[in-house]
Amino acid sequence: MHAKEKPKQNLVEKAFATHPLTEDRIRRGQKEISSFLPDKAEYILDTSAFQEVKARVPNLMRARSALHRRSLEEERRQQPALRPHN
Repeated sequence: MHAKEKPKQNLVEKAFATHPLTEDRIRRGQKEISSFLPDKAEYILDTSAFQEVKARVPNLMRARSALHRRSLEEERRQQPALRPHN
């Protein structure tokens, strides 16, 4: 009976019933960020751990690139090839 008393929503109203307006999402997101990352007078901009990770990135990128090249070569070898018939 309670369900019958509720006013019927059109398709647009139903779509936005579970998705708040963009401004509301932005406002809530900013509030949540400020609770996890409060303003500080001074932030730490660099650490030894960050420098270690930064130093490892080029090696990781080279390894990824080499792996990608090997994958492409393997893929080419598995593809059928046309050969002249003698």
